Amino acid sequence: MKLISWDQGITIIRYSQDEVAPDNGVAYQNLLNTLSATYMFAGIPSLGPALSQPFLPVLPFQAGQLVVKSEPPIAIAHMVVAANGVAVTCKTTDLANKVVTHYIELLDSQLGFKIASSKYRTTYVSSIVVEFSKGLDQLIPFLAFVENVIADTISGAPGSYKLKRLAFGYSEQSPPVITSLDDYDKLDCVIERRVGEPLSSNRYFCSATLTSEELMKLLQKIEGAPA
Repeated sequence: MKLISWDQGITIIRYSQDEVAPDNGVAYQNLLNTLSATYMFAGIPSLGPALSQPFLPVLPFQAGQLVVKSEPPIAIAHMVVAANGVAVTCKTTDLANKVVTHYIELLDSQLGFKIASSKYRTTYVSSIVVEFSKGLDQLIPFLAFVENVIADTISGAPGSYKLKRLAFGYSEQSPPVITSLDDYDKLDCVIERRVGEPLSSNRYFCSATLTSEELMKLLQKIEGAPA
């Protein structure tokens, strides 16, 4: 198996707002300004009527970066700040972890939060693009059998139908849109043909609720499974 690209890695931490909230309360505008200035986001949310709410609204930031001395900048595609945690999207989960660690230190030291000392939980979502040595229908012979049955029944032309997507999940339905930090856990493990690539390339887009490295190891196991 060949890694073509790291697509994205998301690190999500969740905690109890009661445990982490500053003793003097949350100044929403100060929080927004601190995050915007520190991470240089191009896309900044608007608080609007959220100022009158007792709990922190969901604040989506886009296109920022973490700059630390003597290290290359880390691009931040998205940062979603909620009352019960934060989700950070970078190129890999290792990079997202660095941003989350910095985020915790920033809020605790400058805004009086108590995230580091809380019992927060960390989860991950990652996606990568790989090339298998063979197509999934060749790695798993039963899939080739299904392809042939479908092709013979519908078109009568052998090889006219090919597997495009496999998805595995523990929940009955994966959310088409993430509306809360809890929804990330419900995402499927997906292996699908890379759009725009010829079938002969055996190139696949793969995603799962794992770290980037764990997803790589999972796909290596799948490719190496006995037929």
